[in-house]
Order: sequence, then structure tokens, then C-alpha cells
Amino acid sequence: MYNKRIKILSLFFTVLVLVPSLSSAQEERIPKNEYQIATHPTYPFIDGLRVDVEKRLKNPGNWLMLGLAWHSYYSSYSGGVYWPYLWDISGHHRLSGGMAELTFKHFVGYPRTRFFFLAAGASFSYFVVEYDELNYIPYEEDGLRYFELGEVEIRHNIPKLGGHVSLGFQAPTRSRVFVDGSIGLGYGYSFYDAKKYIPGGSFGFSHGLSRRGFYPTGTFRIGVRLGRL
Repeated sequence: MYNKRIKILSLFFTVLVLVPSLSSAQEERIPKNEYQIATHPTYPFIDGLRVDVEKRLKNPGNWLMLGLAWHSYYSSYSGGVYWPYLWDISGHHRLSGGMAELTFKHFVGYPRTRFFFLAAGASFSYFVVEYDELNYIPYEEDGLRYFELGEVEIRHNIPKLGGHVSLGFQAPTRSRVFVDGSIGLGYGYSFYDAKKYIPGGSFGFSHGLSRRGFYPTGTFRIGVRLGRL
């Protein structure tokens, strides 16, 4: 009985000593870098490229992120469907433009935990859409005015404002490379010209260029920590 009590007391004091030691050691091994850069590996599948540059703020659990994205797409075949902008038109069509996003991130429970973060941000994008549309083209012959059916190039200049809130998870690695992802809710308001023809029936889908309203968001990133770890 006496030996059993000794073992219990020894285990108790071992836990009291060991747990704070492990906790402090974990905190010391948390990366102390001030900057990091990340890319979105899914963007090439939608004919785009995005890079995020992040800066740790005075509170080490807070980050400020600047995201820059670029999209360029061209097709000359009929019935092309382009996701996530989801437009379906015939003939030559081209899309190009970019987006800038500023986001604030806060790691919940930092530095004891650094797995989950909350994020909120705003964005501005500007896209140019060009496509061929069948229309009646006027011409004159023998002093008379006629019309013939032909293809006319239409051009849309589409600025768009957006905002989002999200919950994210970052893999708890202490290495130079990190992986994270998030899900959330976004809002977009597009300033497209409603008088112009909108190609296809799905141009206003959740991430569509003409979107005005809420939509779900999601990210997956691979990044590199810069500076001292």
C-alpha cells in the first residue's frame, strides 16, 4: 500500500514538472518568422495564378495578408464552359483580369494552439470579357441600306467589389513549408453593364463575374515561411 502511494505521488509530481516543460518547449519551437508567402495550387486549373504575401503583426497571433490573382483565358471553339465564371458561348471568346485582396487573420488561442484561425477581408477585381455575338450588321449597296447576319465583337469591362469571412486550419508543422485551408462566406457586387448581352444562362452563378450577392468560399494553400524560424 505504501509503495503504491509513493508511485502515485511520484507520477503526480512528474506530470506537474513534465507538462509545463513540454508546453514551454512547444512554445519555443513555434516558428517566429515575420513573413511568409503562399500560392494556391488549384488556380492553374481555372487558368489563373494567385500569390499571397503575409506579414506578422505586433500581436504574434495576428497576420495581415495581401493576395494577388491573375486570370487569362482564350478559346475559339464552340460551346466553351469556363469555371468558376461559368459562361457558355460560341465563337472566339477571351477573359483576362486580376484581383487584389487584403485579409486580416487571427490564430485562435495563440501561442498555446495555432491550428485554427479566423479571417476577414475585402477584395477588388477587374475583368475584361470579349466574345463574338451574332447580330445584324448594316451595310449600303446602290444607295440602299441593308442588314446581314454576322458576328460582332462585344466587350465587357467588369469591376467587382467583394468581402469575406472564413474559418481556417493550418497544419501544425514547424518546418519552412506549411499547408493551410479555409471555408467561409463571401459577398460580391459586380458593376457590369446590364444593358449588354450576358452570354449563357450561368453567367451569374455563385462566383460569376456578374454576381451580386453571397456565395461560399474555400481555399487550399501551400506556403513558405521566410526569415528566422
